[in-house]
Amino acid sequence: MHVWDLRTESAVGTICGPKICGDSIDVKGQYILTGAHRGRDQLQVWDLGSQKLIETLAWNEGQEVTSVVMEGIQRIHLQLPVQ
Repeated sequence: MHVWDLRTESAVGTICGPKICGDSIDVKGQYILTGAHRGRDQLQVWDLGSQKLIETLAWNEGQEVTSVVMEGIQRIHLQLPVQ
């Protein structure tokens, strides 16, 4: 995933890892929440400035996807400390 600067019309960074599929990116402040189409590590929180992974959200078998996604969205929108 490329971090694009509209002012310079060029990529200013790259986040390697998530295989984005559909509408699975949310950005708020310094945080990016990504949803990846893969068997593990599907939901991750990234630092926009450094393009580094901050946290992979745990997704336990049997847990509804909605609750995990909502936790990630709440963390980045409320700018809660990540674990």
